Amino acid sequence: MSKGVIFVTDTYKRTVNGIAVFSEFYINDVLMHKYDTILVLEAVTQDFFQIKTNSNDSIVFDTVIVNAHFSGADKLVRKLNQFKALVEDNGYVLENNFKKIIISHGWVAVKLRFHFYPIYYKLKNIIRVGQLHRLKYYDEVCFISGSSDNYRHSDFTYVKANKLKYELYDFIKAYLVRHQSDVKQPLDNQGNGFVFTIANFEPVKNIWWLVRYAIQRKITGSKPKNIILLTQQKASINYLLFAFLANKLNIAICNNQHKKNELLSTCDYFFIPSYSEYTPLVALEAFKYNKQVVSLYKITALSPLPKYHYLKP
Repeated sequence: MSKGVIFVTDTYKRTVNGIAVFSEFYINDVLMHKYDTILVLEAVTQDFFQIKTNSNDSIVFDTVIVNAHFSGADKLVRKLNQFKALVEDNGYVLENNFKKIIISHGWVAVKLRFHFYPIYYKLKNIIRVGQLHRLKYYDEVCFISGSSDNYRHSDFTYVKANKLKYELYDFIKAYLVRHQSDVKQPLDNQGNGFVFTIANFEPVKNIWWLVRYAIQRKITGSKPKNIILLTQQKASINYLLFAFLANKLNIAICNNQHKKNELLSTCDYFFIPSYSEYTPLVALEAFKYNKQVVSLYKITALSPLPKYHYLKP
């Protein structure tokens, strides 16, 4: 009888986003070498994907790996009876005392600042801030970054202090090593005189800061920077107003997602205005092009890297 692992993640094949990209990378880089049989459960759709099997015998899954705190995957596995029933109803066998591992992308606390989103987030997540003890539900925690502070990866400090079992997977290093030969570097790595950023209109992305910054430059008489924003076109009033102001303020909007690599390779540097980020994949993509990455607020997981800088702690 063969044994295997179930990797539970919010999105995998149905959506192309950071969670899905990380999931595929982690499976190929880590799980493929450790397990003979790999089953992926996409928590949002509750679809199963059998990624690898080396046996025609019945398979008993003795390990479950959950991708991220407070995710749909985390909530699903915590509802133990429901989770077991879902697995068994799809024809799989789960060992009674299966090992539970959670992957930490960073804890959820956000530094309180007097802006709408940090205040809203603080109120929304006031209960979560004191819930580090919930890590004890899992047999082991896998951290994708060893950096920690009071807001990001504070769970790393908690796990070490309480002597809980953990492992450290350096995702940033693994990603950059894996992709170091994928991209041809631009000649002398010269930029074309613009700052590039990628963001959508979610409050956490703080996209309106670009407008405030451009207006401030105009008021003070400073030379405005050329900014190119890659974002999805929307029919909302929020998007239309932003686009109108951007046109007046030297902010060019690009809606063609296929231009991402071209813009990354030719910008002066990549800028992240978000209030909060974990380990943004696009920053790692910028590093592949030898570009500097600058964020408005500190991104803890990126802070050890020489090509990363932040404007505000």
